[in-house]
Amino acid sequence: MYRTALPTLRTVAYAQRRTFLATRPACDLKDAAQALNKKVGEKLASGIETVEQTTESAKQSAKAATSDATAEAKKLGADAQAKGEKAAADVKAEGRKLEAEAKK
Repeated sequence: MYRTALPTLRTVAYAQRRTFLATRPACDLKDAAQALNKKVGEKLASGIETVEQTTESAKQSAKAATSDATAEAKKLGADAQAKGEKAAADVKAEGRKLEAEAKK
């Protein structure tokens, strides 16, 4: 009785294991998953490159804006100083004029 039952169990176990490993849909699924993984990786890499380019562009724009703002501030400062000096000279001249009139 045990002799006949034992070989039967072995062939059933082998047949089940064999069909599971050799099915074509399992291979197709694996290939599809690999292709999907590759495409997702490529998209992520291109996204990272885009972010890097954008960051570099923003850095350059910020540097250019800073240098432009610095130059503009220096120009405005020089203009304000010149106007201040002119106003001071005008006030002194007006003061001298009033002083001269007061002495008359």
